[in-house]
Amino acid sequence: MKFPNEKFPQTDSEGIFHLEKQFSRYVEKAVKSKEITGEALVKLLECRLDNMVYRMGFASSIRQARQMVSHGHILVNNEKIDRSSYEIRVGDEISLREKSKAIALFQENCASMTYSSLSYIEKNQE
Repeated sequence: MKFPNEKFPQTDSEGIFHLEKQFSRYVEKAVKSKEITGEALVKLLECRLDNMVYRMGFASSIRQARQMVSHGHILVNNEKIDRSSYEIRVGDEISLREKSKAIALFQENCASMTYSSLSYIEKNQE
């Protein structure tokens, strides 16, 4: 496929080029790490904010988690973060904005709490 002016679009209608470029950055970072590449890649992907929002049960799907993050419903260490790819570090506190806690859909998600009980996620019910 050839593009005008030899430049690749940042995204097509489904975001394919953008995702490939972003994923290749994760692979590159994993290869450069001192860990086994596959394990480092999984760790990098698991530490994304959208993934953690989903794993914690704030969202019922990864797509919903991405939307929650991009719309500013999520706080990390009491700061609004609206970038799904934000890298979560050990000790970071992820929470819903106070205003967002009143949204029925989010209350429903938190009530059902269908999150996977992973050893690296500690959850406070507030």
